[in-house]
Amino acid sequence: DGLSARMRALLQEVDARTWLDTSLKAVWRKYNTAMSGWLKNYLEIYCTEAIASSLPGFVKSLTWAKVELGSAPPAVLRTVPIRVADENSLVLDLEIEHASELRIAADVGLRTGLGVGVSIPFMLRDVLIAGTLRVQIGLVDRWPYAGAVSFSFLQQPTLDFSLSLIRAVDLAQAPLLGSA
Repeated sequence: DGLSARMRALLQEVDARTWLDTSLKAVWRKYNTAMSGWLKNYLEIYCTEAIASSLPGFVKSLTWAKVELGSAPPAVLRTVPIRVADENSLVLDLEIEHASELRIAADVGLRTGLGVGVSIPFMLRDVLIAGTLRVQIGLVDRWPYAGAVSFSFLQQPTLDFSLSLIRAVDLAQAPLLGSA
């Protein structure tokens, strides 16, 4: 066919990347709301408990008010051909970047020492995550032939985000603090 081995490999990578990007967009559109709900539940169940032990004493509570993933799916920048890790699993490495519209609204409840609590609402937004993501697929002998799928970054990914207060909190307006 006249194509060099390098050109054939490049075309295969472009095909795989195009297929993955198209698939991610379709999955993202269809399951965005469900994935946002799953993430909110995950934060409530697992992260709140894990974070609770490391919060400073003046923090009384942490609640997750709203989680929205946004409409833009992650972008696949580069793929490494799928390879067989062992007889029971396949591995795919993807260089990804996700400049997300993620919005997580949460409230931090503070102890004032006077028995009165103050709640500070904040928003995590404009999250950028980039790195090489490894997808490992455990194989089984019957449909759908994938028994488990695990995701991990090969190195610590680049992470950037904005954290801001949703509304200002004037501690002097809290009962018993303003008159002290």
